[in-house]
Amino acid sequence: MPPLHLEPYLKQFGLKPGATFQQVTARYFACLEEFPPKMDAKQKAEKERFDHAYAILKRAYKSEAPRERTAWKPAKKPRVSMRSKAITAGIVVALAAGVGILLAMNYSEIKVRVSNYEAGDVVRWNDSSTPYGKILQYSESHSFGVGQPGPAYEIQLDGTTEAVWISERVVEKAMVAVRSN
Repeated sequence: MPPLHLEPYLKQFGLKPGATFQQVTARYFACLEEFPPKMDAKQKAEKERFDHAYAILKRAYKSEAPRERTAWKPAKKPRVSMRSKAITAGIVVALAAGVGILLAMNYSEIKVRVSNYEAGDVVRWNDSSTPYGKILQYSESHSFGVGQPGPAYEIQLDGTTEAVWISERVVEKAMVAVRSN
C-alpha cells in the first residue's frame, strides 16, 4: 500500500487510498484517451499534470513492491593460488621455447619465403665466396622451354655480358646476396 502523501495524486485519477497499481495504470490510460489529438495550452498543461502524477505513483508503487528472492547468486570469482600461477607461467615459457626451437629448426625454409631480390642485387652461391652475377629482372611466369612457366630471375653472369634465367626457388634457396664493404 502506498504512503498517505500520495493521496492527492490518486485523487487526480479519481481513486482512493488503497487502490492497486493496476487500477492506477488503467485509470491513467483511460484519462489519456479523453484528450483530443490536437490540444490547446490548457489541455497540454492538464496532460502534463496527469503524466507527472502517474510517474510519481509508479515510482512509489514499484518501491513498495516486495522484492522477489531468487535462488541464483552471482558466482564468486575463484581464487588463483600461487601454485597455479607458477604452472601457468611454466606452460607459457615452455610454449615460447617450443616456438623458438621450431623457428630455429626451420629458419632456412622461412628465410626462403621472406627473401627476394631486386634488379641490381649481386648474388653468390651459398657455398661460394665469389659473386655469381647481378639480378637483371624478375618474371612471375618465365617459360624455360620444358614444363610449366614459373617465377624466375634473369641474372647477368659476373664478368660477362651473358645472362641466364634461373628458377626463383633455386635462387632463393641456394643463393645469398653479396654484402658490399
